[in-house]
Amino acid sequence: MLSGLLGAGCLLGVFAFHRYSESEVAMRELYAEAQHVGQSGDGEQCILWAIASPKNCAAMASLCDAAVPRLVEICLHEQDRAGFCAQQAPAEDTHWTLSRCQAQGFDRRNKTCEVAYLATASYCRELGAAKKVE
Repeated sequence: MLSGLLGAGCLLGVFAFHRYSESEVAMRELYAEAQHVGQSGDGEQCILWAIASPKNCAAMASLCDAAVPRLVEICLHEQDRAGFCAQQAPAEDTHWTLSRCQAQGFDRRNKTCEVAYLATASYCRELGAAKKVE
């Protein structure tokens, strides 16, 4: 009985390690793709790509979902986004994410969209180019 439990535990450990290793490779590929999208796309394309990325991600779902803010940051960082930030991202407005997501056709339950636009606002604040809210 004890050896059976030990064997099952080892098998689960091997499976988890294998899945994590595959996810690590998939995440590296996703980060490289974010750089490519950022080099050729505008700021809005970066955001929309990041929102769609968990659906196409080969890693564990929790890693893909958690990577969205980092994907936005990597993508936006590939070009000068001062103009984009000055036009789009407000310095302080918590309702901005909801209105942007709805403008893109997402409903208020889409947390990935909200996270992506919050990451954009954070990136633009750090850049110092966020639009002042009036």
